[in-house]
Amino acid sequence: MLAQIAACAAVQSVDYYERRWRETHVLREELASWLSELGWDVVPGCANFLLCHLPIDGPPAAVLIAECRRRDLFLRDVSNMGHVFDAHVLRVAVKDAESNARMVDIVREVVLRQYVDV
Repeated sequence: MLAQIAACAAVQSVDYYERRWRETHVLREELASWLSELGWDVVPGCANFLLCHLPIDGPPAAVLIAECRRRDLFLRDVSNMGHVFDAHVLRVAVKDAESNARMVDIVREVVLRQYVDV
């Protein structure tokens, strides 16, 4: 009951949530732009994550995710979330600006290494 009361009070802070929504929008657009530069097809959306289709000639999402995890970056494999997703689709959370830049640096390093090792 106490948690429900706190949640109800929190959502009444309209100004706070509007600021967060605007901030997330800006961060999502910036992250989408960076990921698109890697040749990823980034699905536009309004959530705090991005759905990304990786190039078909590159490593599958599971390989990329495993390599990123070794570098303490956790991306989400969505291949088991329905028959419309294939092995080259993943989900990337939208974080703060510094974390987004770090994520892109790690992903870029992993992607470049995959192509060099092939």
